[in-house]
Amino acid sequence: MTSLEFSVAGILLAFFGLLMFALFLIAMVRGLVARRRSRASAAVLPDIREALIDHLAGSDDLSRIQRMASTNRRDLGDAMVGFQGTVGGSALDRLCDLTLNLALVNDWVRDAHSRDAVRRRTAYARLAFVSVYEPCRRVTGDLLFHALHDSDPEVWLCACRAVIQSGTGEQIEAVFERAVTESLLARILLTEALRRHATPLCEHAVPEALRSKDSRRVLAVLDVLVAWERAIAIDNLRDLLEHRVKDIRIQALRLAPLVPLVPENRGAIVRALTDTDPEISTAAALSAGRLQIAEALPLLARMLRLAPAELARTAAAALAEMPPRGWQALEELSASANPVTAAAAAGALGRARRKAGL
Repeated sequence: MTSLEFSVAGILLAFFGLLMFALFLIAMVRGLVARRRSRASAAVLPDIREALIDHLAGSDDLSRIQRMASTNRRDLGDAMVGFQGTVGGSALDRLCDLTLNLALVNDWVRDAHSRDAVRRRTAYARLAFVSVYEPCRRVTGDLLFHALHDSDPEVWLCACRAVIQSGTGEQIEAVFERAVTESLLARILLTEALRRHATPLCEHAVPEALRSKDSRRVLAVLDVLVAWERAIAIDNLRDLLEHRVKDIRIQALRLAPLVPLVPENRGAIVRALTDTDPEISTAAALSAGRLQIAEALPLLARMLRLAPAELARTAAAALAEMPPRGWQALEELSASANPVTAAAAAGALGRARRKAGL
């Protein structure tokens, strides 16, 4: 290399060194600022919470809170959101009304359009909290609904929760659609919140989704329905019980006890007891027991005699839920020469009798 090339290389290395040093300094300064802000917040938050508690208890003197809003606006917002899950009814309305009086909701609406991801997420989380209050919803407008399609997962999850709290039927269906097309984690987070809307969703959105040609979508819907544990009406359960996809069959079998039992569904469950896949036959045995399907008794008894230990215990548990004939079968099989069969039958029968107080 020539001396010129060495000089250029040296200059570039020096430049990158200065750049890294500058970034390091910036990170240090930001860290110091964050720690200082954290210490300052920790010092004022107890006073803010005390003032808010006085207000929620009925005090109409806002002078103290107004002073805090002018000097510690961010900390005041943090303290208000900290009451999430601990206040409700008129106290929650009073707290939300305070956010309007202090124009905090307007601040959060502006922050929701920020390019700073952290600020946007914080804004949407706070707007989701106050969206339960109708006057706050008038200020936010359709902002939260449009955020259902935001590219930031934390933002659209906050928006989903807000819509679930106070959205229209069409908006709730949009959240349900998002839940069954997103990741498993997102579905888990939204399933419990959607539970209280199970009945209206099962009128249109759920049946339509279960008729989808997309197996992953159908399985996601079944996951949600099983987690709800609510009695529901499904007109194509038999198709799901005999579906070509194994996981869909298993979830449909788990769902069967929550669906009105009709002859075709009963027959599909009984046939599933003879499936060579142990996961399917196990799910079928559990459903047969919960539904007390009499036609399943011979197959369950056979399963208890011939199946491996784990499946035999499942069959025994199913028979225990079907007195008196199921108990009679267990009593006979508890004397079996097969130690696995005898132990499973005796254990299930003993548990069933204790549960019945006998």
